[in-house]
Amino acid sequence: MTDSYEEEAPSSDEPYEGIVSLRYLGASVALALTFAIIARLGFILIGSNVFAFIGIWLIGQLILTVRGIALGVRGVRSWRGKCGLYGSILMVAIVIFMAWIIVGVMVNI
Repeated sequence: MTDSYEEEAPSSDEPYEGIVSLRYLGASVALALTFAIIARLGFILIGSNVFAFIGIWLIGQLILTVRGIALGVRGVRSWRGKCGLYGSILMVAIVIFMAWIIVGVMVNI
């Protein structure tokens, strides 16, 4: 008597979507926050030219992080995407925090 039980193999990327988006978030936010601090110090020490250059870079980082949110939401839609749910909530919170930093830098002009 043969046993015909076979485990269903998960698709290659489905369980890892949330983890991938969390990794992406970590890299993007670390860079964005580092440059936000540099932008504040640069504006205080040097002037608005440094702010203008780094402000453009920060906006690019914000766009990249929004793309990371889209990856997290896609993870929520998958039936195994619990990590995607927590990842997308974390991303939204950090994007709001980053926007607050950017506005804080702009208010100092």
